[in-house]
Amino acid sequence: MPGFPPPGFPPAEGTPRKNKALGKVLGVLGAIVVIAVVVVIKVLISSVLGDATADAKAGDCVSIGKELGAEVSETTAEVVDCSSAEAGYTIVGRVEGTTDVMGTACDQYFKEGDDAVILAGDDYLLCVVAKP
Repeated sequence: MPGFPPPGFPPAEGTPRKNKALGKVLGVLGAIVVIAVVVVIKVLISSVLGDATADAKAGDCVSIGKELGAEVSETTAEVVDCSSAEAGYTIVGRVEGTTDVMGTACDQYFKEGDDAVILAGDDYLLCVVAKP
């Protein structure tokens, strides 16, 4: 048979061998590059748009995007005048140095029966309650 070495002989020199380990390494590196690009894009968008609640403090009112709900992990919020029709929530506390919305950092600011929401900023939490 032309083109194939006879049985029992090693392949001719220069015949490329598949290196499965190299393929796996390249696959992992590709995934890391994709993740890094996504993170960089998110940081750039955040820096261009800015953090609308970066200077928010207790007593300020916020408008929260309509898509907010138990299943939503990200939403938009901005500080608005408390007399505004969009001011649906009041900030009752701010906790610096964390973004763990599942933790207990805001518990001290909430009362039983509050319609409470925890918003995460760049390195802080805003503890907010719905306005009556």
